[in-house]
Amino acid sequence: MSPRTWLVLFFAVMSGASAIIGITQMRANQAQKEIATVYMAKKVVGRGYQLREEDIEARRIPSSLVHESMARSAEEIIGRVAKLSIIEGEFVLKTKLAEAGVKAGFATTIPSGLRAKSITAVTAADRVSGLLNVGDHVDVLLTRVTRNGSSTEEGTTETLVQNVEVLAIDRTVESTAARPSTGTADKGDSKPSSVTLLVTPRDASVLSLGQKEGTLSLSLRSPEDQGIVQDTDLLDSELHDEAASVNSYTTDDPKVMQEVSWMLASLSAPNSPPTKHSAIRTLRGSSAGVVPIQVQSK
Repeated sequence: MSPRTWLVLFFAVMSGASAIIGITQMRANQAQKEIATVYMAKKVVGRGYQLREEDIEARRIPSSLVHESMARSAEEIIGRVAKLSIIEGEFVLKTKLAEAGVKAGFATTIPSGLRAKSITAVTAADRVSGLLNVGDHVDVLLTRVTRNGSSTEEGTTETLVQNVEVLAIDRTVESTAARPSTGTADKGDSKPSSVTLLVTPRDASVLSLGQKEGTLSLSLRSPEDQGIVQDTDLLDSELHDEAASVNSYTTDDPKVMQEVSWMLASLSAPNSPPTKHSAIRTLRGSSAGVVPIQVQSK
């Protein structure tokens, strides 16, 4: 081949090599941009715990999977306190960490503007038979008994606060999985327990006064129920009126007695001696019923 041909071939080879190198570098840069470094917890981190370097480890994941709340550097994590618990293997989110400089402790779990208020639940029933868990939402009820005169007592129950979060039960500040029943009673059920709630400053005052005036108890809410119910108060007299709505009286109404005879005929045993019956008509609200009764012969 002529020198000119060799020269053209040389430039062609060099151009191809340059193109290959350029494409390779471009793909490497693109791949580097599509991978991001995030951090995950190497162990369970409790609320109020100050994270250390040995508590976290770096992970490289596709950039498309990175959430804006994920910590992207160790400096964003080390020395900060967990506001919420972090499980082992979970990516560390900046939203779960207190501001830099905040000291470790349970107080870091309380959002700004709210308060942690503890109340005493005297019996197991007052704390929903031990079924409460940290993180549940509850209503707080106050029951008090007042004395009218020398011997008459009247009770009232009112809802003090609604839809508040349980921060701690006694000294337990982490949610625990439900344990299977062992068939034995919980030794702590018969003892008073403290339940710490996340409330507003005003509700903290209301609960403090309510604890002094009567017995506080809790009612557990569904996680999906965020509504506030009105007119939940109940007087002892109203409870008696509700029970008194079931009234009864005897009747000789022929239609009623005919219903009774049909009823008894379907229930009576064969060859049984005749028995004299009467009836009591019952009323509950707007519903009426008939109850047969046996009458002693004179």
